[in-house]
Amino acid sequence: MLPEPHRQSYQSLQACLQTLHTLNTEANPEPATLVASLQQVQQIFQTQVSRLSLETLASAADEQRCRAYQTEIHKELRLLAADLCFLQAARKPETVQQRRAQLAQRLETLIRYCSAVQG
Repeated sequence: MLPEPHRQSYQSLQACLQTLHTLNTEANPEPATLVASLQQVQQIFQTQVSRLSLETLASAADEQRCRAYQTEIHKELRLLAADLCFLQAARKPETVQQRRAQLAQRLETLIRYCSAVQG
């Protein structure tokens, strides 16, 4: 079980990820809107989640599990940024659709990670 400050940080991150997911699934979202939303997600991760003190967790197992999720979330956020760059570069409608689907899958993975780390 995570302490309340940890839980709140992951809930904030998850809410931002869900907002980005909703924006991505809208018909023809502006790339600038998606980029701004991604920057907000990255800022929350950097300022809230990655700065959480894991030593305050109840057990070493909780600390290890939380650290593993933080690492995976960080990796997925970097890949998400790359996916968004590829989406911006896409010109053909089929490619745009494929890139948006890829973005949606990555966002769903990140949302699941946030849920899992919260317990």
